[in-house]
Amino acid sequence: MDKYYYAQLDENNICIGVSELSGEVDAPNMVKIESFDTSLLNKKYEDRKFIEVPKTEEELKEEKLQELKQKYITLIKEADLLGDVEEKQRLQQEYLQKKAEIENRAL
Repeated sequence: MDKYYYAQLDENNICIGVSELSGEVDAPNMVKIESFDTSLLNKKYEDRKFIEVPKTEEELKEEKLQELKQKYITLIKEADLLGDVEEKQRLQQEYLQKKAEIENRAL
C-alpha cells in the first residue's frame, strides 16, 4: 500500500500539521511532501519551499521568561531542600526582580 505525506497549512500558509495518508489529496491547504517530516511544523510555505518564520518580540520575551523560570525553580528547590531559608528568599526576590526587568524591557 502506498503512503502519501502532506503538510497541512493554515490561512497564512503556516504548517500546522503533517499527515501520512493512504491516498492522494487535492486540497488548497495540503502540500505533498517527501516524508513524515514534523520539522516543517510552524514553518511557512512560500515559493514552493518551507521557511522559518521570525519570532515576534512577544514570543522572544516569553521564551526568556520560561528560561528564567526554569533556572530559578531549580535553584529555589535546592535551597529549600538544604533548609537555607535566607537563600531561598533571596533567590525568590532575585527571580521576581529579573522577571519584572524582562517584562518591562523592549527587546
